[in-house]
Amino acid sequence: MYLTSLQLGVILKKLDMHNKQFSFVDKVTEMNNQNFFVESATIILQLAKRHKISSSVAIIDIDNLKELNDKYGYAIANKFIKTIADTLKEKCRKCDLLFYLGEGRFGLLLYDISGINTDMSLNTIRKTIEYNRYSIEKYEFNVTVSIGATVVYMQMNEEALESIYDRAYLATNEAKGKGKNCVVIY
Repeated sequence: MYLTSLQLGVILKKLDMHNKQFSFVDKVTEMNNQNFFVESATIILQLAKRHKISSSVAIIDIDNLKELNDKYGYAIANKFIKTIADTLKEKCRKCDLLFYLGEGRFGLLLYDISGINTDMSLNTIRKTIEYNRYSIEKYEFNVTVSIGATVVYMQMNEEALESIYDRAYLATNEAKGKGKNCVVIY
């Protein structure tokens, strides 16, 4: 049985309701946290593997967040992070699993997506954030993000979630090393 994006969206919505009962929500961003991701992504990737569906795991890292913290303080930085979280929620598909890692980093599991479409989707997110002007209280910001991702071709993959996540993390570090504001996919 092939799981459609709509069916996966229904499952994720049920999991989302379940997560609120068990404190899997980050207080700043009001989105799923890393604990929820580990629980949910493991199940979703097992389903993808069973049905031979390609998926991707990405890490979205706000560039220069430390400087923003140092200049304006944590209260403003947290409001800014929440604003970025809201932008990401708008740009992600309903069947994708978005979560907050902390320290200005977000994770994203894209279900049923090719490598080319992963690149297009992540670059759309990156450009949306880059071209937005964010207003928090009396301050205005322009910001960029560095994104690292790995595509998981389930028909030939036996990897554990941890190694998939590690590759996405390394790709994010490479994006930062290339000057930031770019997408690197392994």
